[in-house]
Amino acid sequence: MADSVVLVSGGVDSAVTFAEGVRDDDEVPVAVHARYGQHTSERERDCATALASHYGAEYVEIDLSDAFSAFGEGLTDGTDLSTHYDEEGVATSYVPMRNTVLIAVASGVAEKRRATKLWYGPNADDRDGYADCRDVYAEAMEDALSLGTDRVEFEVRRPVVDMEKSEVVDRGDELGVPFEHTWSCYQNGDEPCGVCASCEERARGFDEAGVNDPVR
Repeated sequence: MADSVVLVSGGVDSAVTFAEGVRDDDEVPVAVHARYGQHTSERERDCATALASHYGAEYVEIDLSDAFSAFGEGLTDGTDLSTHYDEEGVATSYVPMRNTVLIAVASGVAEKRRATKLWYGPNADDRDGYADCRDVYAEAMEDALSLGTDRVEFEVRRPVVDMEKSEVVDRGDELGVPFEHTWSCYQNGDEPCGVCASCEERARGFDEAGVNDPVR
């Protein structure tokens, strides 16, 4: 039985995190993908299922769209995503409590299987605009989730949290991550828009790493 559960969004960071989880464990981690009303839900789902298939992982999909409709913003509503941060210094793509809800759901999947490791993929840049990607948050979540059950003592793993995007791409290339099965664009088109903040970050990361981006 798998000892790990990994949150797989379908993006570059979570794909590399997935690969690290596969490398770390004797058993392939369970892949958990959430649909929470994000504009690119279908595209992300396709990528997550392809990544799970690539690694031979058990795939668990959770539909949280109704829950997030009550408090979602950023990637789930009409927020202007053309700029990186709002006037409060929060990333415009931020969805309230997204990681908190997703990690809690992943911990339920993990507890059922008596898995101890929870993997998610914030990178170094995410700590600026997302409170739920910072070290103090992850440490507190690890403690809280472990206190919430008598069955498992959880470890929250974030293997790319100290890496810039180019370092994440370089590491993924080293691990053989199938980047063709990833999607970063905030827009729901047939091709990446190339101009949103996430597309710009992805392009910069691949260019600086000197790695060909099969999606661009």
